[in-house]
Amino acid sequence: SLGLGDYSSSYSASTISVNMFFNKFNKYKIEKKISENISTYIRKSYFGGRCEVFGNPYDNDYIFHFDYAGMYGQVMLEKFPTGVGVFSYPKDISNPGFYYIEWYTNNEIPILPMKTQSGKLIFYSGSGEGLYWFEEIKLFLENGGIIKKIKHAYLFKSMDHVFFDFVTTINCIRTQGGVYKEIGKLLVNSFYGRLGMKEINTKTIIFNKEKFQQYADKIISYTIINNTIIAEIKNHNIFKSKISNPIMAAIITAKARIKLYGGFKTVSALGGRLLYCDTDSIIASYAQNMVGVKLNDISYNENSRICDAVFA
Repeated sequence: SLGLGDYSSSYSASTISVNMFFNKFNKYKIEKKISENISTYIRKSYFGGRCEVFGNPYDNDYIFHFDYAGMYGQVMLEKFPTGVGVFSYPKDISNPGFYYIEWYTNNEIPILPMKTQSGKLIFYSGSGEGLYWFEEIKLFLENGGIIKKIKHAYLFKSMDHVFFDFVTTINCIRTQGGVYKEIGKLLVNSFYGRLGMKEINTKTIIFNKEKFQQYADKIISYTIINNTIIAEIKNHNIFKSKISNPIMAAIITAKARIKLYGGFKTVSALGGRLLYCDTDSIIASYAQNMVGVKLNDISYNENSRICDAVFA
């Protein structure tokens, strides 16, 4: 009914989402697929959502939960780079782009993410290095972080509201309520992940336990459910994706972490203590009842109250 085309040949919400954007809303001519060498470079900056335990409530604390409504949809309304980027060796963080930096911080709540060898996302105080979107670096500097050295960068000349029309159109779908609301949410939330998809050299198979030895040398990981095994195995027929732009995917997740950190500061401004966060939500404790209190994005009501909680 919105004239967005026929996507009956698309088999997932994420594929519908990216096809809809590139077919109907790509007026800035964002690349469907970037080159392999640029993709490899940018993926160093592709981190996921922040999920972290900060502590536990004290006796007699009031515990409250806050959730950002449509976090990814909100940040996708902001400005994103347009045009083709260029590799550079800048002296400062003045232009939009990804910068590889050596850094130091002693902030109580660190900002810049890093990955462990196992792929776990961590945030810590001390020295580190990595590739980051410039807005996340600026947040880091505003909160006492120190850049020891800028090694190299991938920079853009301009930015604009690349996804604005796309997101506002999907929001129109969501306002119809019911299943339309759920479909709209899926289309927005799955968009960045599909853009950031890697070439696939594995496949998933299902078999009985008795056949385990038959596949044992090919198995990367598996799950057992009763007598059935669901396994990810090596596949020599690599799937070459026609759509892959980790530049946009990395920026969307960086902007989401920036917005979440803004929530951390609001909790502190309200006199609260952070207990837990998970990509687009925050749980905090207070010495007093916060029902009816509003500041910036944070707004607590009776449904925000948690009776008790333990975080490990």
